[in-house]
Amino acid sequence: VSANQENLNVPKIENNALSPKKDWFMVFDWGFMFGRVTKIQEQTGKSNFVWKDSLMGGFLKANFFELFPVESSLRLQVFYPFLNQFNGMKQFSKQTIVYGVDLFMGPNFEKIFLPNFSVKFTPGIHYMYHISDEYHWHYAGAGLVLGARYKLGKPFSIMLDGSFTFDNANLGTNKKIRPIDWCWSWQASLGFRYSKKIAGR
Repeated sequence: VSANQENLNVPKIENNALSPKKDWFMVFDWGFMFGRVTKIQEQTGKSNFVWKDSLMGGFLKANFFELFPVESSLRLQVFYPFLNQFNGMKQFSKQTIVYGVDLFMGPNFEKIFLPNFSVKFTPGIHYMYHISDEYHWHYAGAGLVLGARYKLGKPFSIMLDGSFTFDNANLGTNKKIRPIDWCWSWQASLGFRYSKKIAGR
């Protein structure tokens, strides 16, 4: 048997089979948020109706590593609408319990500028639920989160984020009685991270 024939009988081993598969994992961020939702109903022959709701609360964000092609995150915010305005005039809530829940999900793209400082942006999809005196508001749309992170030490980081979303606000009980023509929101948050899994990230 020639050497060439012997080589034909040797099974080939792919390099991918030898490389270990990485397990995916999550790292959590948490902190405080402040924001505002603006809704506009266009009027003919008079000033538009403008509602502004100021929000404050907390957030929890799960960052997914090795699960998707790029690092991704899912942010959950729970807030209280502490100030409601209609055309610049303060409105007083009649409901005892008013609250809201906000979700934002998208891929994270991070750029490291200094050993302890990085900037991240996250385009993604947005959903928010908000109960008011009159309606159960449902918002759905898309937006962008811009953030900066500073490492305080190997396991500790502090983060400052800002986000803007553009939404459809006619998915709740208001859609027939009070349809909204334009709706957007902005939010700012101060967060923290403690992780030994990815120290320095």
